[in-house]
Amino acid sequence: MHDLDDEFLSARSTRGWLSIIDPHLSEVQLNVLEQTWGDIIVTLNDNYDPIFVECVTLKGEDSRFPESKVKKFNGDNKFYAFGWEGEEVKFIPSSVWNAYAKKLPRFYRKGRAFRKFSRKNITDIKNGCLGPEKFRTQYCE
Repeated sequence: MHDLDDEFLSARSTRGWLSIIDPHLSEVQLNVLEQTWGDIIVTLNDNYDPIFVECVTLKGEDSRFPESKVKKFNGDNKFYAFGWEGEEVKFIPSSVWNAYAKKLPRFYRKGRAFRKFSRKNITDIKNGCLGPEKFRTQYCE
């Protein structure tokens, strides 16, 4: 989030933003809302609509992606931020990643559906950008 602070007027947790709007939201309600609105909300300036970012951290070469995100996190102002140690964060529009993820192998764990993906899946996507500065200039201005 600190990298986004340098590029945007504000960058804060979506949970914090939602709690300001309604301080009576429970943890369960915040969890449900976060599935739709992502982890971070950024604003470029007071004249722009907010942009929502869902952070995805890859710890190994292969990872899993919740099917619920593919279904709930979508919209023109929503982006995934994929990151792993030693590499710059890659920002991908939710519509692009969700369409791609629907084609990935599905599996179930404890009754929840996931999609299996790897770093190569992320690096191969052309419709995205590396780093918060390019994210701001390519998608947010």
